[in-house]
Amino acid sequence: MKALSQKFLKLPLWLWVLLAAGMAGGLLAFALSQPQLGSWRYGACRVFLEHTLRFPVTLQIKDVMESQASSRITYSDINPYGSQQMRDFECYYSTGTDGRTVLSKITLDRKILPDDKITLFNQMLPIILTQELNTALPDTGPSNLEDFRK
Repeated sequence: MKALSQKFLKLPLWLWVLLAAGMAGGLLAFALSQPQLGSWRYGACRVFLEHTLRFPVTLQIKDVMESQASSRITYSDINPYGSQQMRDFECYYSTGTDGRTVLSKITLDRKILPDDKITLFNQMLPIILTQELNTALPDTGPSNLEDFRK
């Protein structure tokens, strides 16, 4: 057994380099295959969006843009008449009187939603943040050759 481990350690340098490159390539491929994640702001905004849609199962998030003070979601869904539409949903955050981050304004297609919905959501926000939020960002690149043709 000891002789086998000594033979293994005496591999040529080029083989060690090849093994190291293979392991580094495997780790890189694993890291790139993991979904990209957004912040809790995106997750909370997504919860509010799913709560507002009439048919949340038809939600397809197309693009996400985040900053320290806002989270913008471009999505498509199917309305009650069966047609698909693209829409913009944006959540604006600010610091509340008690020092916590709160939702200050929500726009849907650049129209401000009523304050009563925002107040109710701010009451639920501490509870929502204790849950595991879906913060997976959408895959924006083509996944196969068929996507290139579209």
